[in-house]
Amino acid sequence: MAVAYFAGWIGLQWPDGVAPQIWFWSLIGYPVCEELIFRGVLQRELLRYAIFSSSWMGVSLANLTTSVVFASVHVIWFANPSKAVVLLPSLIIGHVYERAGGLKSAIAVHGWYNLVGFCWFWA
Repeated sequence: MAVAYFAGWIGLQWPDGVAPQIWFWSLIGYPVCEELIFRGVLQRELLRYAIFSSSWMGVSLANLTTSVVFASVHVIWFANPSKAVVLLPSLIIGHVYERAGGLKSAIAVHGWYNLVGFCWFWA
């Protein structure tokens, strides 16, 4: 409800067929939930092991493993192989998570990525 009010206040027009709830979940809900699970649990736990902390070209094995799982879940959930495209952004988000040392930055980058995707898709 607050998202709809704010969007109307700044003059944002909803694309036909796109409810404000979709925007909320894409920009806030999914990034928070997914990052809590994939970075806050999986990647953090993998980084506890020396082998997963090793990196190649700045990408840790923990980040690569988490990103492959993340992309695989998207492919399976949406039953669409093209959803594997989230692998690259996931690697970037995982790198941000490791460099920043926390979930806030990862969630922000994830939300930003979803916003850019929405704007590109609905443009």
